[in-house]
Amino acid sequence: MLKRDILGELAAWKNRPHHPLVLKGLRQVGKTFTAKKFGNEFYENVVYLDLRANKSVHRAFEGDFDIDRMVLSISAAEPSARFVPGRTLIIMDEIQDCPNARSSLKYWDMDGRFDVLCTGSFLGVKGFIFEEDGKVVIVECKSSNNRATSMKFVLANPKRYGEHPAMKIADANMGQGKGFDSYPLYSLAFMQEDNGPGIVEMPDVKKLKLPGEDEA
Repeated sequence: MLKRDILGELAAWKNRPHHPLVLKGLRQVGKTFTAKKFGNEFYENVVYLDLRANKSVHRAFEGDFDIDRMVLSISAAEPSARFVPGRTLIIMDEIQDCPNARSSLKYWDMDGRFDVLCTGSFLGVKGFIFEEDGKVVIVECKSSNNRATSMKFVLANPKRYGEHPAMKIADANMGQGKGFDSYPLYSLAFMQEDNGPGIVEMPDVKKLKLPGEDEA
């Protein structure tokens, strides 16, 4: 199976006409590390906004979404930030913690002077329920030593439980079962299209790898 390096995908995004991008996945799988590494290698200036730890920066996204006003407000909250058109990457980390920041992406996109890369955990998830085409996705998380078969039981009884897409997350290799795909935990740092405006679709998780992962 062909795997593409995430940094390579980000470099390709930078070098073509593009929109703000969301790096999407579960927590603690390397999204922030990947975003910072990409910014440091490919941009002269990186403006990093931790929207979880630094609540004061949320004020920059209150009111209207005028880019010059937001730049001034971010600079007040982050004095080291430098905004140079065409040479600056803005990283909005944990963007789901600041809905107004997410709403602002359309306006950064329309302005076009600065590139915007976001990370998000559980974007597109209602509570802890994943949905696909209006159906609840059954998600089973287990270790390789756990022999629980609850998901298989549900899939085997569609008359009782209904028909649902399913996936398994485990500390094992990627594979397929009867009616579900199995993913290793690390592969859940993935990029995909967000329902909001100005988000570019990126390749499927199966084609991506984390920095440092060897080719299969």
